Amino acid sequence: MKPTRGGGVLLAAHNRLNAVRVDFPNLRSVIPSIDMVWCRVKLKSTYLFVVVVYIPPTTDTSDYEVLLDILSSQNVLLDKHLIIVGDFNAPLYVEDSLDDCRSRALKMFSQMLDLKQVNHILNCNSRLLDLVFSDAHCILADDAFSLVNVDPYHPPIHFNYKAEIMRGGNFGVSNNNSP
Repeated sequence: MKPTRGGGVLLAAHNRLNAVRVDFPNLRSVIPSIDMVWCRVKLKSTYLFVVVVYIPPTTDTSDYEVLLDILSSQNVLLDKHLIIVGDFNAPLYVEDSLDDCRSRALKMFSQMLDLKQVNHILNCNSRLLDLVFSDAHCILADDAFSLVNVDPYHPPIHFNYKAEIMRGGNFGVSNNNSP
């Protein structure tokens, strides 16, 4: 069997954040090839949802659009802060460009949820594969570091998000999709 490379997602949170994993089983059943992890963090007066995504480069454009439609339709996200980060494998994506289907879908998605894409670190091919969407103010830091050897196609991204959080316990799994 030929070894493969790529795919998968990881979301790690300090236990002081009281991050709770949120499971949306319908997402996995509709589009099984796309990897996602969601968590919810209690802020002082609301919640922050963090979503980490990996969309394989071979994902059909229609699956891509279905995923973004599903994300846009999650009522649990209304009136909450949101950060969606990951490898979207949309090599032609540029915020002001609608040159391909993936770019158009991402543009519509970000407009519907009033999200801004804050990553502007280009890879070795002068493209953005890893995107950071947020409705809150995120600051991209220029001191990004990597725990492993840097992949030239996916340079490390370091961004800051400031919020007042409610201190809590350990990372857990929630079967309840509402805060």
